[in-house]
Amino acid sequence: MFFWISKAFWALAAPSAVLFIAFILGALLTLTRYARTGRRLIAVGLVLLLAFGVSPFPNTVMRRLEERFPPYRHDGQPVAGIIVLGGGLETGITTARQQLSINSAGERVIAMADLARRYPLAKVIYTGGGAPVSEAETARRFATTLGIDPSRIMVEGASRNTIENGRFTRAMVLPQPGERWLLVTSASHMPRAMGVFRKQGFDPIAYPVDYHTTGTSSDYGPFRTVVQGLGYTDIALKEVVGLAAYWVMGETDALFPSP
Repeated sequence: MFFWISKAFWALAAPSAVLFIAFILGALLTLTRYARTGRRLIAVGLVLLLAFGVSPFPNTVMRRLEERFPPYRHDGQPVAGIIVLGGGLETGITTARQQLSINSAGERVIAMADLARRYPLAKVIYTGGGAPVSEAETARRFATTLGIDPSRIMVEGASRNTIENGRFTRAMVLPQPGERWLLVTSASHMPRAMGVFRKQGFDPIAYPVDYHTTGTSSDYGPFRTVVQGLGYTDIALKEVVGLAAYWVMGETDALFPSP
């Protein structure tokens, strides 16, 4: 139930969706006796459009999320396993076209291929559901495209969100004391993912990828397009809202998990 509620909520609460609703509602109100309210609503929408689509606000929040966990440094120590969270594959296109199709989070898949090569003895777990074919199963089917032996990839194809990623993956691998596991996901999503896994009694090592910010002063310049700014705002605020919701539900070990 939580999964469907969260999907429906964010479809309406995402900043880009809120702005769209505000402009449409405002325009409709201007045709009624509430025209003044409609104009005010449009004015508020324009201010938010500048804040979310042009100003440095999205990158400020995104950078805070992305820099919470530092990049992993290969230290030569053995790694027991590599856990890759789903979200980087376009399963529908991959299945229809019969060739691997990745999206803006495709660095997760690239990192999986790189880590599988670096650590040939490590287990590789891809966790992510979907219908009619799970993302995890799709990753295994097209593993050879990434230079990975399909038999190396253990799939967890039932999870629909980060909570289930952590719960189902822990039950699958049963990590032992002293083992080092790497958790691969987008840098902005890493705080929420680490909090969920730790709550399950599984403390992997963060391996953040898929950065949206540079970590330099250029992050505070204007966006190339308003659409890009709104997209970054949606991603960043989804993580902020997700962290708060998971903390209230008791599904993460901290409101803003840290190393």
